[in-house]
Amino acid sequence: MVTHYKLVFKGSKEYTFRFDVHKSDEELDWVLGNGTDLEEHICVKNDGYIYIEGRQITNNPNGIDAIQNNLYDGNIGLSTGESFVDCIFAIDNHGYVICQKHKYSSNKIDRFLSKWIG
Repeated sequence: MVTHYKLVFKGSKEYTFRFDVHKSDEELDWVLGNGTDLEEHICVKNDGYIYIEGRQITNNPNGIDAIQNNLYDGNIGLSTGESFVDCIFAIDNHGYVICQKHKYSSNKIDRFLSKWIG
């Protein structure tokens, strides 16, 4: 299964990230902690900052939580094999992050209609 991400940051940092995360269908991969390659794109390093695609975003614990809590796709792509997650985050100079918009869909048609209709 693959999840297509589009993460937009507005405010003190202006970034747009697009990447795909592959999820394994093998139960053993999840038991061993290798069920996804999300950490290749988003990770919290030893310096306390969350990095997305190698860009330093914030070290504010609440900001990190806001980002991590909005990465889910609701397991909506289990039947189709792919899902789409679109997020818009507001970030200020102190590293506070608010998710302004979080949408997920199971296919390109759902995604298009969601953007078009609102």
